[in-house]
Order: sequence, then structure tokens, then C-alpha cells
Amino acid sequence: MLDSVRDEVMVGFAKFSVGYARGLLGELDKSELDAYVLSIVADGVSPRLYTLICQLAVEIYCARGFYEDALVYFQKAADSVLIDVEWIDRCPSLKPMANLPGFGEARRKVKARVQSMWSV
Repeated sequence: MLDSVRDEVMVGFAKFSVGYARGLLGELDKSELDAYVLSIVADGVSPRLYTLICQLAVEIYCARGFYEDALVYFQKAADSVLIDVEWIDRCPSLKPMANLPGFGEARRKVKARVQSMWSV
């Protein structure tokens, strides 16, 4: 469906959006998906943007059933500035990842960050 959109003419948010859609729709094989995710998790972006990009990578990998890969980016987001406990607890795509080793610790890290924000 999105194959007719040429990558070389896209920049910025358009490039991100089409790649995200292709990833979710299964139009990228695993190696293409990995390359796409690496291309959007750029160095030099703000911690908030980096965390958002990691969250979106988590959702793509979970939607495709690559839970171990999703966990890597979930942990990266938790190590950065992730504060979205509601997303962690309520996003149905994340449920299968919850039993993987490391998920609980990353969630605790986010929860502690949020609690420290509210303890002023």
C-alpha cells in the first residue's frame, strides 16, 4: 500500500510517519524494521523526543510480535525521561512484554521518577 511513496522525497515527520505505518502494517521485514528504528532513534535529539521515539519503537515491535526488541527500547526510554506510567500499564500492545525479564525493573524506574515529581 505505501510502497508507492518514495523514501528519497520524504523528510522529517513525513518520513517518520510513513516508516511507522509501514512498520505497523508489516510492510517492512525484520531487518528493514530494525534499520528503520535505528534511523529514527537519532543521537542529538532532546531527551523527551528520544523517549517518545523509543516509545513508538516499542509499539511497532510489540505490534509485530518482536517483544524482546521492544523491551530494549522500553528500557532505553525508562533509562531516559519516560514518565508515562498510564501508557505502560494500559497499552494493550505492551501486555505480552510485561513478563519479560527487565520489564518490571524498568517500570519501577519510571514509577519512581513520577513519584519523585509529585513529592514536592
